Amino acid sequence: MLTNDPNIYPPVAPLPPLGTTFIDPIFNTAILRVSDAAALGAGWISTEYPPVDAFNCDRTLFVLVRVNHFQLYDLNGFVKELPIGASARPRWSRTERTVLYFLQGNTLQSIDVNSLALTALRAFSAYTAIDDEGEADISEDGGHRVLCGDGHAVFLFDMVAGTESPILDTGGIPFDSLYVTPDNNVTISWESVGAGRGQGIELFDGSGKFLRQIGLSSSHMAMTRDTNGDEVLVRTNSNDAPALDGCPNGIEKVRLSDGSRTCLLSLDWSLAVHISAPTGAGFVYVETYDAPSLHPTGGENWKVYGGELLRVWFDGRVDRLCHHRSVAWSYNGQPKATCSRDGSMLLFSSNMGRPVPADYCDVYAIAVGH
Repeated sequence: MLTNDPNIYPPVAPLPPLGTTFIDPIFNTAILRVSDAAALGAGWISTEYPPVDAFNCDRTLFVLVRVNHFQLYDLNGFVKELPIGASARPRWSRTERTVLYFLQGNTLQSIDVNSLALTALRAFSAYTAIDDEGEADISEDGGHRVLCGDGHAVFLFDMVAGTESPILDTGGIPFDSLYVTPDNNVTISWESVGAGRGQGIELFDGSGKFLRQIGLSSSHMAMTRDTNGDEVLVRTNSNDAPALDGCPNGIEKVRLSDGSRTCLLSLDWSLAVHISAPTGAGFVYVETYDAPSLHPTGGENWKVYGGELLRVWFDGRVDRLCHHRSVAWSYNGQPKATCSRDGSMLLFSSNMGRPVPADYCDVYAIAVGH
């Protein structure tokens, strides 16, 4: 791992075979390969999405997507197939190590991954289908999920009390994502860019009351707490117009209580990112990726931080962890790095630079020390 190092480092070696650990020769980080899509005849195996924790509460198990459904893994590799579709949004209980909650039709269900016993927890009969739009995890208290009925009725569901908040009806305005904040507020990321209502990222309280805008554009982002306990959103401002002063294509921290913004890192405009955040650890993980035309194995087009996994601290430090060696020929080429809730484990997907098949990827793990 290198800290606050401004030099350019193209990757120099391939990733390891299944079940073996490879030491990144530049950053000295140990990388463990945990899946083998070819051996399982899977086509590809991937993490789901960065803000969603793939790990259970004690970090002994995690879930990955195999094309059209989820699989269960531990750090020794594949454990079993799960009867959970790829769009079912499984989320781990924060207290029970073998329990996942997932969505099916208009029903919230749970599954014990040991016995595969299924339990229907709540049917939302007012809707034909419910969803969380794919980016929202369970809240920090482990008891709340933000959901949307039939694509327009947003509400916060209290999984302990079994109650729903008042409906926030989007009225047909297109939106991209929903998040629940650490204090059980809700954000909606609208597709329209701007400073007006129904644009950018808006914050609502748990009863659906509008509080404030906290971003000018929908973006890749993650929710967490600052070191003083404040709720914060960490996001890329690449689609903002105007962007935060002095922070082009930046990773910025937004305090939800007042919308104040702090630049954490500015990146070359060729680089796109995803962000994953542990709970109140004082940092986030950022992956960078770019178009294949800008992603050689080396040479003059390589950019600082290009093709890397980074730990970006709220005090301004940047730890460079490793090269993910994945080329974004397609969506599956995006590493979609996701961390455990305590920030000690990181999973990412990689196609190892293979041009064919375009959808191939496997998953790798890093144990990250502070």
